[in-house]
Amino acid sequence: MITNILKELLNSGSKTVPASGNAALISAVQSLINSDPGGDWQVEKLAGRFKISREHLSRIFVQETCLPLHDYIIRIR
Repeated sequence: MITNILKELLNSGSKTVPASGNAALISAVQSLINSDPGGDWQVEKLAGRFKISREHLSRIFVQETCLPLHDYIIRIR
């Protein structure tokens, strides 16, 4: 899982690698969304990209950011 996160960070053009765990995963998700705000960022597709369940991604996103993922996507747009 960490390998996938690091690959996503490298592919998104991020210059820094965050700490491991949930914070790293959420940072990678945010980097993807920020790189293409108008993209088709459905929670289910994002979760699949990181090989975790939609529910788990939604839960840890709120834990790390205090904001639901869907709301974050809308704010970035």
